[in-house]
Amino acid sequence: KSIKPREVKRETLKVGKNAELSEDRLSVTSMVDGHVTLADNKVTVSSVYRVKNVDLSTGNIVYNGSVEIAENVAENFKVKAGGNVVVNGIVGGATIIAGGNIIIAKGMNGMGKGYLRAGGDIIVKFLENARVVTGGFVETEAILHCVVSSGVDVKVEGRKGIILGGRIQAAKAIKANIVGGSMSTATTLEVGVD
Repeated sequence: KSIKPREVKRETLKVGKNAELSEDRLSVTSMVDGHVTLADNKVTVSSVYRVKNVDLSTGNIVYNGSVEIAENVAENFKVKAGGNVVVNGIVGGATIIAGGNIIIAKGMNGMGKGYLRAGGDIIVKFLENARVVTGGFVETEAILHCVVSSGVDVKVEGRKGIILGGRIQAAKAIKANIVGGSMSTATTLEVGVD
């Protein structure tokens, strides 16, 4: 006795943002360098790679586009992006390298091994015990015991506006409310240095 199969549904490829379907409807081509996802049965390519945290669950991240981190970057991890890196939490003793800008909403405690390098600007709530190199400006509320090199300005303003310890270099200007402290911590400022 022959048993008829259920009626077969013919699936078709569907595309979302930044993806193009071929004329024969059998292949999808990405229009940008990016991260491929299947959302709502559509192939979509995003130029921004989004993760919750950078830790043991993700490992190090190396990505050609921009990276957005919803929470934190754990100690000893590395994020390298061709575009911008946005961290909505805090960064520990980690390394972040960006071809564009680096934005860290809640600050960075580098623990003596943290490193930030950006082709553009760096905007961060506070910097502590870290090395920072940028082709653009650095904007923060406090720099504590860091080595900072900026291709433009270093602006340490806002509620605290303090530079304490370390070496700060800027090609054009350094702006701060307070420099150094009463505890004889060596604080070096260098302007006109590229």
